[in-house]
Amino acid sequence: MHASPPAPRVFIHRVGPSVQDAVRELLEALNWEQYIPQGADVALKVNLTHDMLMPGSNTSPWFVEGVVQTIKDRVRSITLTDADQVLIKVATAYRRSGLGPIVEKYGLRFHNLSSGRYEIVEREVEGETFRFKYPEFLRGVTTITLPVLKTHFRCMLTGALKNQYGCLEDARHNFHDQLSQYICLINNEVKPVLSLMDGTVGMEGDGPKSGIPRVCDLVLGSPDPVALDTAAARVMGFDPEGIDHLKLCHREGLGRMDGIEYPALAPEAVELDFIPPKENFVAVIEGRLRHAPGAGKIFSGGLLTFFSLGAKLWYLVWYHLLAGRRRRNRILKTRYGPQFKT
Repeated sequence: MHASPPAPRVFIHRVGPSVQDAVRELLEALNWEQYIPQGADVALKVNLTHDMLMPGSNTSPWFVEGVVQTIKDRVRSITLTDADQVLIKVATAYRRSGLGPIVEKYGLRFHNLSSGRYEIVEREVEGETFRFKYPEFLRGVTTITLPVLKTHFRCMLTGALKNQYGCLEDARHNFHDQLSQYICLINNEVKPVLSLMDGTVGMEGDGPKSGIPRVCDLVLGSPDPVALDTAAARVMGFDPEGIDHLKLCHREGLGRMDGIEYPALAPEAVELDFIPPKENFVAVIEGRLRHAPGAGKIFSGGLLTFFSLGAKLWYLVWYHLLAGRRRRNRILKTRYGPQFKT
C-alpha cells in the first residue's frame, strides 16, 4: 500500500517594515535550504511584462533583493532571467524595472533567454502532441520562479505557472489559442524548486500591463506552483476551479489544488477582492484577427510587424495620455516608491 503524498503547503506572510526581512522569513518558513543545493547555479525567473515603469506589472526590486540576500552565501551564482515578447524587449523592461541596481550591488547577472540557444521539445498533453522551443540556458540550473500577484485577461491570473510561459520563444503569442496546454508543457520542463510570489505591489483589473497597481503588503511561497496559484486566486477573490490552466496542471500532476495547508495565514484572512480582468483594446483586436481569414499570415512576417506597431502605439497612448502614468504615480507616493525611482 502506497503512502499518500504529503499535503502541499503554502505560506502567506504580511510585509512588515522591511520587504527583504519578510522575504527572508518566508524562505525560512519554507526551509529553503532543502531545495537549493550547496554551490548551485540559480536562475531567478523574474516577471518582466512591461517596458514602461508600472509597479505591479514586473517583479519588484526589493522582493528580488530579499531572495538574493537570503540565498547568496549558499549558491555559486545567481542569474535573473526572462525572454522577449512580440511587443516587449525584455532588456528594456529590465532597465526600467529598477532591477539593474540590485544586479550590480550583488554581482549578479541578467540573461535574456531570447539571446540564447533553444532546443525543440516534443511533449504530449491529454493525448495531443505539441512541439515547442525550450531555452538551453535553463538545463542544469536550479530555478526559482518569482511571479507577481496580478490578474491576466487571458487566464484570470498570472502566477507561478504562467510565469514559466515567459521562458518560451518570443513567438509564443501564436500559442494563445492553446494557452493552458503550453503553460502546462513548459512547467513540465522547467519545474522550479520554489515558487515565491511578490504581493508587495500587485495588479488588479486588466492585467498584466494595463491593470491597476495595488499595494497588497503580502509575500507568498510554496514548493508547489499549482498550490501557490490556487492560494493566490483565493487571495484575489477568484474561484480556482474557474481557471483552466490551473486545473490542467493539477490533472497532469504538476502540483495540487486540493488538500492545501496554510501554516501561516489562510487566503480567507487576507482576501483582497480584486477587480477581475477583461480584455483591453489590443486583446479584442487580436482575438478578431486570429479568427479572420489568413490569420497565419497576419501573425508572421511583415503584417505582424505592422500590427505590433499598432499595439505598441496603443500602449504608449494608454500609458502617457490615459491611465498609466496616473496609476504609476499613485504607487510611487507609497512606501514602495523609492525602489522604482532608481
